[in-house]
This record gives sequence, C-alpha cells and structure tokens, in this order.
Amino acid sequence: AVYKEADIYLLDDPLSAVDTHVGRQLFDDCVCGYLKDKCVVLITHQLQYLRKVETIYLIDDGKVYASGSYTDLQTCNNEFIKLLTSNNKEDDEQNFSVDRKSKQMNDTKQKENNIGAPVQEKEQRSVGDISWNVYRSYLRAGGSWFKIAMLVFALIMSQVAASATDYFVNIWVNLEQWRLTQNNATLNDTYAENPEASTWQDSFQTVLDLILTEDSSVIIYICLVIGTIVVAIMRSIAFFRYCVVASIKLHNLMFDKIVYAPMRFFNINPPGRILNRFS
Repeated sequence: AVYKEADIYLLDDPLSAVDTHVGRQLFDDCVCGYLKDKCVVLITHQLQYLRKVETIYLIDDGKVYASGSYTDLQTCNNEFIKLLTSNNKEDDEQNFSVDRKSKQMNDTKQKENNIGAPVQEKEQRSVGDISWNVYRSYLRAGGSWFKIAMLVFALIMSQVAASATDYFVNIWVNLEQWRLTQNNATLNDTYAENPEASTWQDSFQTVLDLILTEDSSVIIYICLVIGTIVVAIMRSIAFFRYCVVASIKLHNLMFDKIVYAPMRFFNINPPGRILNRFS
C-alpha cells in the first residue's frame, strides 16, 4: 500500500502479524515517517502506538463511542483507561512468558552442551569433473532406456532433416546454374579441360533436370522445411518432457529422503543448506 501514491491510506491492523520490534520499526519508519504528510487510518489493537497518533476513535459493535487525542481520552474516558490497564497486564504476562521460555531454552542448551550436542558438519563440495554416475542417475530418472533411445533418435532425425534441407538447396542451386549454362550455350573451363568429368556431370544434371522441374523443386523444398519444423518441435517437446520428468522424480526422491531422515541429520545440517539443495 505504501508504494501506491495516494492521499488516504487505510491500514487494517498490519502490525499484528509481525514481531514487536518489526512492528515498531514499521510504525516509526512507515506510518510516522514516509506517510507523515498523508491521511492514515490505522486500525489496531496494539495500544502502545496510540501516543503518536493525532486522533483516536474507540469503536464497539460498529459504533464510535469515544474520540479524541491520547491525553484527552486518558484523562476523561474510563473505558480507555481500562483498555490501557488491561493492555499493560497482558504485556507483563507476555514478557513473563517470553522470559520463562527463554530461560527454559537456555537450560536446554546448557544440558545439551553438557551431554555433548551434535556438532554441525562442514559442508562438503566436490571439485573436478562431473562423474558419469551423475549423468547416469539423471538419465535413469527421466525414464527407461527406450525413452532415452527415442529421444536420441529424435535429436538425430532433427539434424538429418535440417541437413537434408541444406543439401537439397545445394542440388537445386547447382541444377539451376547448369540450366542457365545450357541456355547460354557456354561451357565451363573445367568441362573443357576434363571432357570425361564434363560428360559425367552433364549426364547427372540431365537426369536431375528430367526429375526436378521448377515446380517440383519448390514443392519438395517446402515439404522439407515443414518436415524440419515439425521434427524440431517434436524434438523440443520430447526433450522438455524428459527433463521435467527427471526433475520431478529427483525432487520427490530427495524429499522422501528428507522426510524419513533421523533428527540427527537436521541437527548437523542447517535448514538453509537443506533448502538450497531443493532450489
């Protein structure tokens, strides 16, 4: 809400979901700092912040039964005084409970230190090349060997289709150049120096000229391009699905290991290190 530039800000008890020191910082830096020149309507049950507000409205059953500054309500309104008194008692009880829990935690830590608590292990890192076992585990997680073979076949066919298209374009260009040469009734220097090669090449080009007309060449080229696109799309989809399946299986396997791990594992490995493996 603060990032939106507005004249009136309605804050519905935003300080109840944070810690005490965080709520204090939000109130001081945000409400009293950044929004000091704005109209802020703050709904809260935490009375410790009321000293810094301009006007206080006490609402009960949807009706405003008292309003005024903190000083006015403190001197003239008995209900407000009761609220402040009960709030102080709750704060004292809460502080006592926090102190007691803190003391219990300190006693527990002291006992663990006396009996020898688990020592956090240093994170290990592998150095050097990636082992083939890592690749093998990832390939097995993606599916059976049949799926791997089909994926490799799709990759090969995609490359074959692309190369076939380029090769056909090369043949087509050479054929058109030969036709142009025949129409101009000129011979290449290579043909003149090597009549046998010239005769063989002329025979080959003559056969292609009979098979590949201009219209058929265009149709074949269009079919090759469409086939290349289709094969490339199928290859991409197959590779994507294979990687997704492998990632899901590895994630689930790691999650199962974490769930059934003993408590000592969590004592010697911090949560940040464990979460880092899932990211």
